[in-house]
Amino acid sequence: MQTARRKALAAMGFIATAAAVSTPSEADTIDEDKAALRAADETVARAHSKGDLETLVALYAEDAVLLPADEPELKGRDAIRKYIAAELAEWKPGDSSIIVESTQGVSGNVGWSSGRTKFTEADGKTYAGKFLSVSRKVNGKWLYIRDTWNDDGPTAVAAPSREDDQKALAKLDADYQQAVERNDTKTMARILADDFILVLGDGMVYTKNDLLKDAMSGNTKYQQQVDSDRTIRVWGDTAVVTAKLWAKGLEDGKLVDYYQWFSDTWVRTPTGWSYVFGQASLALPKGSK
Repeated sequence: MQTARRKALAAMGFIATAAAVSTPSEADTIDEDKAALRAADETVARAHSKGDLETLVALYAEDAVLLPADEPELKGRDAIRKYIAAELAEWKPGDSSIIVESTQGVSGNVGWSSGRTKFTEADGKTYAGKFLSVSRKVNGKWLYIRDTWNDDGPTAVAAPSREDDQKALAKLDADYQQAVERNDTKTMARILADDFILVLGDGMVYTKNDLLKDAMSGNTKYQQQVDSDRTIRVWGDTAVVTAKLWAKGLEDGKLVDYYQWFSDTWVRTPTGWSYVFGQASLALPKGSK
């Protein structure tokens, strides 16, 4: 009897050992489920970038609820399909979305996933975001039953340094002087603010339109329009460029050759620096350079 019992126990032990080897552990199953949840999230990112509506919709259960940021909830796969279709229609060529990091958890046939995303527009502007989804395992496949997300807003862009601003203003100043020398009204119009004012040492005042009309008339033609001894001071979104200008050529049909000091005020706008105000001295005494 003891021999038979020992054989029976040994056989049971062998069966139990074999079962332990052949049956995946609970930890292995959970890891596989987490990987499946993570793969579903990555599929969402790729499908969005490709505009693949059907792949996206297929990831949701029939009774899923979508909870978009700042919008009413959407219940059911049909409503979700319409929402995603409208969303994809707004995507532009070059837009892309990636998952930066994510975490998954599983409890039985329910799983969740959360993480951070990065959306990049075709023009390079980026948005950081976050998401949270809850899924249910149906016939071996994980399907979203709740899904929500929102954006952090545009990624902050580092403000240009004082040195960067000074370089940009030096180039704009040189570009403007060259444009005046060539009567290049297109470049002048781009640099001058619409409400630009120039005040000369003799008290004369000119607007942007006055300068453009004079350049187009041909009455003023410079052989030289070059500044030197330039200093550039920047205070936040306002800057002053001070320099000595050498002007040689024709003004109102008369030959001129003189030096004068000027101070130009620039203001930073959403499209870059704009030349808003100019003030120039009288011509310096002959022989002064």
